[in-house]
This record gives sequence, C-alpha cells and structure tokens, in this order.
Amino acid sequence: MHALTMRVFGKVTFLLDLLRPACILAGVMEVFKTETREVLNRFLHHRLSFPNCIVALDAALAGLVPQLTTEQIPPLRAIMLANNATVMEEMERRWVGRRN
Repeated sequence: MHALTMRVFGKVTFLLDLLRPACILAGVMEVFKTETREVLNRFLHHRLSFPNCIVALDAALAGLVPQLTTEQIPPLRAIMLANNATVMEEMERRWVGRRN
C-alpha cells in the first residue's frame, strides 16, 4: 500500500478509536431510553403497578451503570429525573382521581 494511503488510514483508524466510546455510549443510552420509555408507557396505561414500575426502572438502570464512565453520568441523570417526574405526575393524577 502507498505510504500516503497508510497515513490516511491511520488517521481514520485513530479518529474511529476516539469516536468509538461515544458511539457505544449513544447506543447504550438509546437502549436505556427505549427500555424506560416502554416501562413508563406500560405504567401510564395501567398495565404496570407503581411498585413494578419502580422495579423495572431500577433494573434498567442497574444494567446500564456498570458500563458508564464519570462523564456519562450527567446525561443519565437527566433521563432519570425526567422518568421520575413522569412517574410522580401520574401518581399525583391517580391520587387526585381517587379522591374525587
């Protein structure tokens, strides 16, 4: 192979190596988002109880945390807070509905 081609391939390989952790994180985070979205949808449509919803969300989180680095925690935290807000709003709605 030509020396110039080798240098270009070397740079491309290096760039791919730099991007690989971000790609893996994006994939893992997408799986987490998809799993938790499904759990929340089941909960919002009364196909999952509150305790089972919490257990399912915790299980999804437990599967993700060992794969994360310190820099990857803030995006995860944002998703967790949004999930928590959704569950709490639904629980409040259910409580108000029971009282009326």
